[in-house]
Amino acid sequence: LNHQILGETIYTVSYLQGRTGNTTTGTVELWSGGTLTNGVLTGGTLLESKAETFNSGNMLPFTFNWVSPLTGGPVGELLTVRLTGPSGPLESYVSFDNVRISATPVPEPATLLALTGLGALMLRRRKTA
Repeated sequence: LNHQILGETIYTVSYLQGRTGNTTTGTVELWSGGTLTNGVLTGGTLLESKAETFNSGNMLPFTFNWVSPLTGGPVGELLTVRLTGPSGPLESYVSFDNVRISATPVPEPATLLALTGLGALMLRRRKTA
């Protein structure tokens, strides 16, 4: 999965993860830049990762957030999501399904302040009415 990083944004990755046998670990990674070919990432910078170890035979929902900075390294780069499976010899295969990534812009401080002030004004008018 690729998505362009545009600026200060909250990225939310949601997914289902399951296993076929014994306890297993699955990892979801967010990378800036790089090239992903057949599960191998060349170049790029690891931004965030989340590993889940479990022994349930069911597909379980997981989610995590990452906030992209307003300036700096990853701005303007492609965001790559990499899914990896077990690394231990006694672990079973891991499956991922319904992987979703959403991007929510972080409001600028001036916008946030204006919205807070507007909300306070509305509450004050409501109390006096």
